[in-house]
Amino acid sequence: MKLLPSLILLSLSAQALASPYINHYTTKDQRDLSTYKSVIQNILMTVVKFGQDIVLNTSHLNNDFDNIIDAIAQGTKTLEPEAPLNYFQAGVLLIPIIPVNKAIHMALQSLINRRDILVAAGLKSILIQDLQKVKDVVVPFSKILLKKVPNLYINRYTQSYTEIIDDITEAINVYSKVVGATSHNT
Repeated sequence: MKLLPSLILLSLSAQALASPYINHYTTKDQRDLSTYKSVIQNILMTVVKFGQDIVLNTSHLNNDFDNIIDAIAQGTKTLEPEAPLNYFQAGVLLIPIIPVNKAIHMALQSLINRRDILVAAGLKSILIQDLQKVKDVVVPFSKILLKKVPNLYINRYTQSYTEIIDDITEAINVYSKVVGATSHNT
């Protein structure tokens, strides 16, 4: 009879000891996902500002490119030491990535649509260089992110990365094909 109360007491003690350990790792997992979301949100904010400045204030474009490059480079450094995402986290993280892809696509389409105006303003070579710099920081960022997601999500994350690289490459190609620094209004 003394064995049963001792077992109950032992199991309650084990549960009490395990609780802080479990809470610590549960909280850490939530913090890891919030770190990922924070990096993505920071990139989104810089891309949205860039998209607005393409239309509203082209004098800020060079600074906007620097901010995008810094946000992506800082994101790479921030995510590198983070723990890999589990299946659920990787699925949840796709939700904030969708607006980033859309914002990048829309901003680059605006940049392409305003090509003649921006080339006439003498920004052709600067834009090509800045687009290439962005492309150069997207590659390591994507490699880090792909290392953090479970195999089940690799294709979706790769597709997202490929769409971004394709959009940047398209913008570089459009500006590279323009001859001279004058406008050819269409």
